[in-house]
Amino acid sequence: ARNFGVQTARGGQVRTDHLCRSRGGRRSAQEVTDTGPGIAPDEVSTLFDIFTQGKAGQTAFEGVGLGLPISQQLVNLMGGEITVNTVLNQGTTFQFSIQVSLTPAPQASSLPTQPVVGLAPDQPSFRLLIAEDEPISRKLLTKLLTSLGFEVRTANNGQEAIDLWKSWHPHLIWMDMHMPVMDGCEATRQIRGKQVEGRGNWVEGFGTSTDYPPPTTHHPLPKSPIIIALTASAFEADRERSLAAGCDDFVSKPFQRDQLLAKMSQHLGVRYQ
Repeated sequence: ARNFGVQTARGGQVRTDHLCRSRGGRRSAQEVTDTGPGIAPDEVSTLFDIFTQGKAGQTAFEGVGLGLPISQQLVNLMGGEITVNTVLNQGTTFQFSIQVSLTPAPQASSLPTQPVVGLAPDQPSFRLLIAEDEPISRKLLTKLLTSLGFEVRTANNGQEAIDLWKSWHPHLIWMDMHMPVMDGCEATRQIRGKQVEGRGNWVEGFGTSTDYPPPTTHHPLPKSPIIIALTASAFEADRERSLAAGCDDFVSKPFQRDQLLAKMSQHLGVRYQ
């Protein structure tokens, strides 16, 4: 929204304000106001559509119509929504409020001190399943993981995730908790239930398997698959709900790249270079 204001203000002003933070640090509100040309009433309804630009953006500035849709997606992932108040030829105000929480200082990371560029040699081929119904999040996560050398497949809902687990046997599933058809919690329950009915919770034969390196003191026999919950909620109740369903860990959106890499190192023993 700020970039939109900077692009369209042309000699005017762009102001960013932090409006408030609710008691306990649960929500934070932000406002971006510009004195640009404003937005025509008939364009407001499509403002957050992908690859859509208003007349001001089309006639004067570069861009493909992704900035505001991506901003809206990011704010949605943090439990909020961007709203717009605009007056033609006077300016526009974008406002949103998001969930925030205080987190403890991060522990020492198992990642290399230099930026990670890929997987270290002499490791098995790790299969990762991304179960995520939101297209932009799914594509971004897929691009990140495939660029490092992981084998990746995707599912749009919990039922597809179960089907791929049965046929492809991923080592780890990034499981979004809120999906259509079947949510992540129910998909996780069914996977864990089928494991108990079938061959048990723990995969046998890892000492000679090519799927994983031999177990070590720091990385004992892994559960197959590792399931890590992905959710926009930072509340403890949601974390407990996902763990009770059978997830091994929990990551709140929006997540950091290094956070994802550290989780895979922790649970699968993945090494990076």
